[in-house]
Amino acid sequence: MVARAMKNCGLTDLRLVNPARFRTSGAKKWACNAKDVLHKARVFKTLKDAAEDTALSVGLSRREGKLRPPSIADTRAPIIIYGRSKKGRVALIFGREADGLARDELQLCDYIWTLPTSTMYPSLNLAQAVMVAAHEIYKEHEYRRPKIKVRIGEEAFVPKMEIAPVVEDLSRALFKLGYDDSDGGKLRRKILREFETLFGRGGLFYKDINMFLGLTARIAERVRE
Repeated sequence: MVARAMKNCGLTDLRLVNPARFRTSGAKKWACNAKDVLHKARVFKTLKDAAEDTALSVGLSRREGKLRPPSIADTRAPIIIYGRSKKGRVALIFGREADGLARDELQLCDYIWTLPTSTMYPSLNLAQAVMVAAHEIYKEHEYRRPKIKVRIGEEAFVPKMEIAPVVEDLSRALFKLGYDDSDGGKLRRKILREFETLFGRGGLFYKDINMFLGLTARIAERVRE
């Protein structure tokens, strides 16, 4: 049913993390003419692996808490997601049918999108949530695309896996600057988390990657001096 909802809205890249058997006769029956989406679905061991080539990750959840990433307004979510998808890959992350995304999984998301539903029964099943979210983005694609102008040759946002070397170099630079001296690296790790969050929400172009790598290299040189 998720595969069918995706194809209804022009989406085909289905990624599953540690799924149950899903290429079954029953699943193919419910997928109808979206069997190709089901057949091409890719399986990953971890959520981090599944989203590493994306430039933005948006989790669908109603879960609340202080450590939850910032929420994105429902009216703004399709606009932001569609706009970012023109320059880089965006992941919509859905949790389990029974209990959704866990808190540690939400921490891997840049934003949280909560679909508005009645307080009488606010929970959507997985296929319903995929259909509603995908259709909101599809409407943005169909009806508002002429209003979003992307210049030919404009840079694309880099995926998360290409941001990793920047974070690693920044970590080494902070270490050389003495950020581990008094607290065993606690402050350094906090700073790195904040930068990773900033990079994910704002997005980085390749020119930004080169700038940060040059900056951390210069810091390393000065510390040696």
